[in-house]
Amino acid sequence: MSFLAPGRGRLLRVLPTRRHRLPPPQGSGGYAACFRRCKAHFLLDGVEDAVEGAAEPQQPPVSLAKSLASLTEESAVAAQRQRKPLLRMERKRLAELRIKKRVKAQYLNGKFHDLMANVVASTDTLEDAYDIVRLNSNIDMSSVRDDVCFATLAELLRTGEFDVRANVYAVVAKRRDGGRLVLPRLNLRIIQEAVRVVLEVVYRPHFSKISHGCRSGRGHQSALRFISNEIGIPDWCFTIPMHKEIDRNVLSKIICLIQEKIDDNQLVTFMQHMFDAEVINLVFGGFPKGHGLPQEGVLAPILMNIYLDSFDHEVFRICMRHEGLGSEAADVSDNQESNLRHWFRSQISGLKDREENSDNQTDYPLKTKLYACRYMDEIFVAVVGSRDIAEDIKSEMITYLRKTLFLEVDDRLYLMPVRSNSRGLQFAGSMVRVTTKESAALKAVHKLKEKDINAKREADESILLSKYIAEPSLPQDLKDAFNNFQKQAKDYISSETAATEALLSSLKNKESAITCTDGAVIKIHAPISYIHKCLNRYGLINLEGFPKHVSALVLQDDELIISWFAGIIQRWMRWFSEVDNFKELKLMLVECVRKSCIRTLSAKYRMYEKITEKRFELDDYGIPMAEDFEAIMAPLESSSSVCTDEALMYGISSSGLFVLTLSRVRVPSRQFDCFVMGCQSASLSMYVLHVKERQRFPGFRTGFSSSIHGSLDGRRVGLCTQHVKDLYLGHISLQSVDFGVLIDDSNKIP
Repeated sequence: MSFLAPGRGRLLRVLPTRRHRLPPPQGSGGYAACFRRCKAHFLLDGVEDAVEGAAEPQQPPVSLAKSLASLTEESAVAAQRQRKPLLRMERKRLAELRIKKRVKAQYLNGKFHDLMANVVASTDTLEDAYDIVRLNSNIDMSSVRDDVCFATLAELLRTGEFDVRANVYAVVAKRRDGGRLVLPRLNLRIIQEAVRVVLEVVYRPHFSKISHGCRSGRGHQSALRFISNEIGIPDWCFTIPMHKEIDRNVLSKIICLIQEKIDDNQLVTFMQHMFDAEVINLVFGGFPKGHGLPQEGVLAPILMNIYLDSFDHEVFRICMRHEGLGSEAADVSDNQESNLRHWFRSQISGLKDREENSDNQTDYPLKTKLYACRYMDEIFVAVVGSRDIAEDIKSEMITYLRKTLFLEVDDRLYLMPVRSNSRGLQFAGSMVRVTTKESAALKAVHKLKEKDINAKREADESILLSKYIAEPSLPQDLKDAFNNFQKQAKDYISSETAATEALLSSLKNKESAITCTDGAVIKIHAPISYIHKCLNRYGLINLEGFPKHVSALVLQDDELIISWFAGIIQRWMRWFSEVDNFKELKLMLVECVRKSCIRTLSAKYRMYEKITEKRFELDDYGIPMAEDFEAIMAPLESSSSVCTDEALMYGISSSGLFVLTLSRVRVPSRQFDCFVMGCQSASLSMYVLHVKERQRFPGFRTGFSSSIHGSLDGRRVGLCTQHVKDLYLGHISLQSVDFGVLIDDSNKIP
């Protein structure tokens, strides 16, 4: 049915719907009346539809390209919803990348300009640095933030009015000889993080291959792999122990090195202010590096790498001087000679031939090779060549460190002959040893000898059975034949045994006389005996070596007790994961650490150890038994939550917190917040730090054993339960704790 829409001049076709179907008419004339009523309904509905259609805008047809684009956007949104949330260190990397873009924008004519004013003193940079501080503290980024005005802080930095001394806190030891430690408060810590990222962006790409500390893709494991796989068997090796606290000379040298790549007087002035406030905390050799301990400043790793990078380049110059003067190698099948080095050798060789033709007075030494690697302030040097050459190389390095870098080097430094020294050399918390590798012939001889010994043992055990039980029941002629056979077999075995002994002796003498690298390899060992001594000193084992309970942990919650022991195992597994005596270390962890954990829980609840072991599933916490060690630890180490990048995890994952325990004490009546920077959670308990290792120069300056500044012994800190657990497991370090937090007006953490 069609009607003309009023006021529009267009025809509307309306189909009757269910509501237009009127009941059949009743009586005469009903159909005519029904038609009139139906027509009125159609007209009214058509007018309403026309008005609504006129009010709606006309939509143009959608093109195919727009339809495909909308499908792409919808799929991207769906993928974003399904994407996993970023991990903690991934967020930290993104924050550093944002700062990196701002730093690179300041590069002009071979230098970076005005980084302090344009990058560090930026609200966005300070917010990113604050996020890094919170991520280091393992805090949920969606939680409540600190009351920090980044705009005001940025303005103070731009105008040079930021007071460094007002944002530091001095921790003074209770003992007279404990020393004094100056730590940054939150605002200064944020600025230090920003400066650290800026310096790393500028200098990290220029560090040499010698440096292995605090770099992406490098670390103490890469340094040990270089020693065991790349060096071969040198003739001499030595480490260079150094010790020096930052002073005016060191600071001036650092500023000169910074000014080579950065043109920024404001940054130099800020560095001098931090030095005057004693908050840089840069110490060479005095304390272990890489463990997040408070005496190691936030800027210490990058400043140490910048300072010692000049030494790395000096090593290359020393290498060229000594290797370029050596004669051509007799066997260069390894193809390790560089083109430049080959050219040097060919030129020197031609000069040598001319001099030998004139007078045979020049006698050049054999091929010389120099290898070096550095992990923070620990330096390992290996030399292939004569003792005189090794002494010259050592003296040149020491002279450079003393006169150019103003560092103090230990006078007891000595050359270690590699092949004749079985004790090994300490480096990066491990022992570097040269051991003899058994050849295939020697292994076969040992196997044959063992087989002979087992045959003799079995023969001895069967004597009684054959002599007193079997022989009397046999005929005489059979016994005579058997005795004759036994005599011949004995003669044959005796002759073969003598020949085997002679062969074994000759092979041993031959291999001991060989001084080439065919039968010797470099092994990296964990210091098991030293670890046992430390376990005794830290209270996990007694003098006889048997595990015992740790009394300082008994009053803590079960989860925290287990986390303390699990943190020890996980740190050791990360640090010593590639040592050659890992199996021995694994057994020690099971025998000492696991049993000490069980006995600590048993002492807390006064129950038998077997009942304790059944009640607490220690395997779920990462404290496995020996037979389940690999099956349980492998998923923990390979999980996505464990970051192995030392550039991101430096000072966290390998934290030296094994050298302290926390004991819970009575708390004030009012509540206070957790002392961890960026944490707003309430701290329900107060803990006292008990420092286990206080010696200034530990036997192993890296690895699990590290010394903490004596001023922290006995200090009280307020921590929430989550951060006590994180501290034990190595998810955070003591650098995240603000020791300057005030508890009340009368009680201040000194």
